[in-house]
Amino acid sequence: MNKKFIITYSIFASLAFAFALAFLGYNIYTEYTYGSGQCSTRFSNLATTLKTSADQDEKTFYDSLNKLSANTQDYAFLEIKKGKSVVFSYPDGYTKEETSSRLSKDFNSYFTSKIGKIYISANVYLIKPSSVYYYARFSFFIILIITLLTIILIIISNIRDKDESVEQKVSETESDEALPDDGSESGEVLTGEVLSNEIVSDDAAAAENESSEDELNDEQEVSSEADDMEEVPVPVKKASLPYEEYKPVDLTDEDAAPQGLFNPATGLSWESYLKTRLESEISRAVSSEFDLSLFVIRIPQLDRTSETGRNIINYLTIQFQFKDLLFEYKNDCIVCLKIGMNLDEALILSEKLHADLKNLISDKDCFIGISTRSIRMVSGERLLLEADQALVHAQEDKDSPVIAFRVDAQKYRNFMEHNN
Repeated sequence: MNKKFIITYSIFASLAFAFALAFLGYNIYTEYTYGSGQCSTRFSNLATTLKTSADQDEKTFYDSLNKLSANTQDYAFLEIKKGKSVVFSYPDGYTKEETSSRLSKDFNSYFTSKIGKIYISANVYLIKPSSVYYYARFSFFIILIITLLTIILIIISNIRDKDESVEQKVSETESDEALPDDGSESGEVLTGEVLSNEIVSDDAAAAENESSEDELNDEQEVSSEADDMEEVPVPVKKASLPYEEYKPVDLTDEDAAPQGLFNPATGLSWESYLKTRLESEISRAVSSEFDLSLFVIRIPQLDRTSETGRNIINYLTIQFQFKDLLFEYKNDCIVCLKIGMNLDEALILSEKLHADLKNLISDKDCFIGISTRSIRMVSGERLLLEADQALVHAQEDKDSPVIAFRVDAQKYRNFMEHNN
């Protein structure tokens, strides 16, 4: 490999390693900062929920505990007592002191309810292990891929170096063996041993000439026979099926199901996978307390397989970073998911997307509808419907080609507290 390629690849590998480490450090720091401000809110919401259920009756209180047992990823330790008896403990067999660390914050609270005094003691994570695992896994895969690629390039380079050294040795050997036949012409003095090996009797030379002539005649006869055989035509029989009435079945495009995650014609994920992936991302966002934004981008009469369509898809892939978060939708729409982005940030990004897309498609319109999770326990179908409705309004209002579906967070909290 040439020196320029090695320098370029070394810079690329160094940047990739630096990006992986920076990505891990930045996101863990962001999570830690966010968790420091939210842990008090989490514990306060827990205490409020338990107090509300305990003020109703004992059955409602224990139903709340059952729901809590399935959602304990925010707590390193959680213990709830009714009077002096422990009614809930997580994790089993550990004390509060054993689970205390710099990554958690200690909270204690109690209140008097209809069913008696309730004591709550907890260590709330400042940064959840699930978040650390997610970002560390992403960085690990980047480092692993670059490391494996480096090893492969080293192996290929060693193989090429060995081949070049072998070829060089062979060429040197051939040049050493290619000595001139007549020593007088080369100007070199031959030793007596070499001269004695070159002396051949006249009889032996005559015998060798006769044998070479016989071999030449035999070769000519064989070659003439081979030429005669090539001129004879060989009959060719047409192969036939045992049963002509059985024909191979032609599969039409209607019978073919999507193969793989991406459509090879467009590079986008199939629309049939959209709702399944959306539900999965919403569940992950709820468990990790992330926001999630959904963009429905419509360009009327867009051919996603055309050159313009491919340029648009490549641009969106760069903006949304992950190719498996872009989906085909309807005939001329593209659905994009953005993890960890709230509504205000989504509006800023959509304005940039709209301006850049208009530069790519100067002769067509572009409309964008947006919806976000916004702390809600919302289904994927509902989120997609909200974005569709926002897109409809964007198409009706010529002055606002970008419209977002906004939810009143306070009303939603009041609604959830009333239902609980």
